Amino acid sequence: MNKNLRTFIKILHLLFACLWLGASASIVLLQCLRGWSENSQELAALNLDFSILDFALIIPGALGSLLTGFWICKTTNWGFTRYRWVIAKWIGTLSGILVGSALLGPWQIQMVRLSSQPEDALVNGYSYGLIRTLFTLVGSLQVLLLVFIVAVSVLKPWGKRLSRQKEVGTLERRRYGDTLTDNTNLSFCTNQSPGWRDSRSGNFFTPRHLTHLVTEVSTNFYQSSSIIQVKVHEENKKGV
Repeated sequence: MNKNLRTFIKILHLLFACLWLGASASIVLLQCLRGWSENSQELAALNLDFSILDFALIIPGALGSLLTGFWICKTTNWGFTRYRWVIAKWIGTLSGILVGSALLGPWQIQMVRLSSQPEDALVNGYSYGLIRTLFTLVGSLQVLLLVFIVAVSVLKPWGKRLSRQKEVGTLERRRYGDTLTDNTNLSFCTNQSPGWRDSRSGNFFTPRHLTHLVTEVSTNFYQSSSIIQVKVHEENKKGV
């Protein structure tokens, strides 16, 4: 991926994260300090402003963070499941979006509806107070979750799930194991000199032939692993 494009996507990712965290923290703080008023018109205007922040900043910030994060994971060495801190970020991001979509968003809309109708606001004052309290508590937890995500992005703790050598070894073992399984179907023969016959091709392999085959596969595996390790070392020098 082009270096300038990669830098631009990373900047967008940070900007979207700032929008999401900043707007969420602002709404929670204002709900704590100014979330209740005896004046129904003032209360309705306040909740309407909160809704504008939600639709103009929080939702674009959350979706932008999700999409740019997906792009970065797909086009760089970070991957989706290679690093534990990347997995933690994905869990946190998806959890924050689900909480906002299932709880905070509907509660905000309901508070706008109640506060914009003076009669309902007076009659259903208890309902409005309960919704506001739940909104503030869950919103505070979401802000803490977003702070945790930002901290994980900066610190990058916990490292990889597997070391690079184990990762390469696993992939190569699968590759050569599948190759041998697909190409040979050996059965032991006793009606002639000791050995194995491939039922697919009809070829007969003596222990010497099999020893040579295993040696060749091991050599290819070692060479492939060395090439991959060199490429990984060069990529790590360049950085993500």
